[in-house]
Amino acid sequence: MTPLEILFHRISFEYDDHIQRLARRHRYPMPRAIRWRQMAANDPRGAVGAAKQLMLSPTAQSGFTELWLFGNTIGQDLIGKYSVEATMLEERFRILFEDDELIEAQRRIDAHRR
Repeated sequence: MTPLEILFHRISFEYDDHIQRLARRHRYPMPRAIRWRQMAANDPRGAVGAAKQLMLSPTAQSGFTELWLFGNTIGQDLIGKYSVEATMLEERFRILFEDDELIEAQRRIDAHRR
């Protein structure tokens, strides 16, 4: 993995850890992103490869929906800050993804903000 791919991988796991701490603080039963972590661990490109796989699916994964529900419960836009899709759209990471992947990531976030 390149240094930027390693950073994306590390940040995505840190975001998941942060969400877990936030969920405990709010006593919200937020499931761990176990599937995401497994996908990232099993892909040669780590979290970047896993994110690319997720964007191939026509619908958002259950973890994205869980994050959206949790954010609504506590009144915060968690998908716009801590989702894999939001991380992909961070300026520093955009170069790791194709335009169609970034468009799909933005579409998913926008669809859940309505």
